[in-house]
Amino acid sequence: MRGPRTAARFGAGLVLWVLCGVAAAANLTVGSKRFTESYILGEIIANTARKAGEAQVSFKPGLGNTAVVFAALKSGAIDVYPEYSGTIAFELLRGRSGTSMEELNRALAVTRRILPDRGHGQKKDHKQAEHH
Repeated sequence: MRGPRTAARFGAGLVLWVLCGVAAAANLTVGSKRFTESYILGEIIANTARKAGEAQVSFKPGLGNTAVVFAALKSGAIDVYPEYSGTIAFELLRGRSGTSMEELNRALAVTRRILPDRGHGQKKDHKQAEHH
């Protein structure tokens, strides 16, 4: 069933996508955790990126738990993966932010410094997340 919760979860995935600066990438690697919803959202992200036609897209499903997938993101093995906003707030940011998209985006802007620069370039006027 689609609804606000699903949209918020997908929106959080978009936060991590933009956070990594993949907007102008020649190659985009999408990852996912090992559970059904993550597989599906990862496929949605990969298919949407393929349809945009601006990057060569690959999908690495079922990489592991949050720590494993976030480590893959930090190392540059993947460029994006879908994540719950609550997991971002409490596990990845260790509760240093609120749970609204605005608060998460502010905290992620600071956290972005821990992720590798993949040379994709990032538009300065982009939105970090969109509400669906």
